[in-house]
Amino acid sequence: MDDLISIIVPCKNGSNYIKEALEGIKAQEMNTEVIVVDDGSDDNTSQIAREYGCRVIRNEKSKGPVKAKNDALKIAKGNFIMFHDHDDVMNKGALK
Repeated sequence: MDDLISIIVPCKNGSNYIKEALEGIKAQEMNTEVIVVDDGSDDNTSQIAREYGCRVIRNEKSKGPVKAKNDALKIAKGNFIMFHDHDDVMNKGALK
């Protein structure tokens, strides 16, 4: 099996864009785990991330993007780490 890539997506109120970002990640067809850190959202960001099979860390109050990334790093299991913004879309094959 290929090495595991942990893709960390810090996000606050990202429900308008996160679906496209997660679809782009899934299109890579690689061995990935996606960790979404919902940093104090008041929308359904966490629910969307769970629907896409992501591991979710939910902060009731925002702790900021740096803390969100560090929290995700503590649980990441990958051989490689990638940070991905919730409003970015990866083209298929971008990680090959």
